[in-house]
Amino acid sequence: MPAQPRSVFVVAFMLLASAFPLAGCAIPTAAVRDGSGNAVIRYQGWPGTVLWQELAEDLGYFNKVKLTWVGSTTSGPQDVQSVATDQVDVGQAFDGAVVKLVAAKAKVESVITYYGADEVSPNIGYAVLADSPIHSAQDFLGKTIALNTMGAHAEMVLREYLSRQGVTEQQASRVTEIVMPPVNMEKALRNHQADVVAIDRGWLLAAQQRGGIRAVFTDQSLFGPFGFGTQVFRKGYIQANPDVLKDYVQGVSRALVWAQSRSAEEVRAKFLDIMRRRHRAESTEAVKYYLSSTVPAKGGVIRAQEFQVWIDRLVANGTLAPGQVQAEDMFTNQFNPYTAEAGQGAKV
Repeated sequence: MPAQPRSVFVVAFMLLASAFPLAGCAIPTAAVRDGSGNAVIRYQGWPGTVLWQELAEDLGYFNKVKLTWVGSTTSGPQDVQSVATDQVDVGQAFDGAVVKLVAAKAKVESVITYYGADEVSPNIGYAVLADSPIHSAQDFLGKTIALNTMGAHAEMVLREYLSRQGVTEQQASRVTEIVMPPVNMEKALRNHQADVVAIDRGWLLAAQQRGGIRAVFTDQSLFGPFGFGTQVFRKGYIQANPDVLKDYVQGVSRALVWAQSRSAEEVRAKFLDIMRRRHRAESTEAVKYYLSSTVPAKGGVIRAQEFQVWIDRLVANGTLAPGQVQAEDMFTNQFNPYTAEAGQGAKV
């Protein structure tokens, strides 16, 4: 059955809009403190991944913050929804998901970029078999494309690619989208269970090394260096605890700069060391394919255009009304010590 992107986005938006006004009632804003006076920040981990805040804590970059891991997730939208409903204090997701949350009246705000595409690495590639007839956007029509989830990075980048190549919203409805775990995508592609797979950079690199697979395009080839996802806190928490936010963001931004300024080999070794010591029974396979932080701006400074492109996409597909949300309302760089170096486009 052909995917219906407009209905997917609209249904999700309506569910969010009905949930978050209630979820925002009576949520405490004061930071929880431990016996030493440190702010305890609850977060969800990602299996097989060292998050930047985890690296920051390991490097000793926090002065007033203590992280508390409450479990793991593989869904950015779920992670930031957990922030909005006070299940965790900080979460991270694709910026398009943050836009939809804010449009649904969730009181959250982004404070630092945590992933993207830089000069070295894309975040995701749209791969086909080497002998596939798919070479352009028009060739995607009538084909089956495997995504890790609907309505998030992989789908919205795909829709932006099709739009930029002259494919209309109506024509794009001829693309069939199926959901598939990233670990299964290469096998599904080789077994002709999908014509295209939207595959993370590590899995893409591994598949290309095995041969017979090529990328039609990547998010890097479409956007160039670009921030795609941010970490968010509740606005009430930010307003009530500026000292905590200042310490948290400076620590995470310094951890990013640490990774941005070191060799991939050194970063991989550090990640493996952290993962071995935390005993979460997780695979370390993805670490071997780390090439760079993927964050284009020094220290994860956020730029307005990194939200505006998804606002425009959601307006184009009918999910949002023109002017319903503004990019500048999505984020703040006020706690990032590298903002002054970022120059034009980096709002404080």
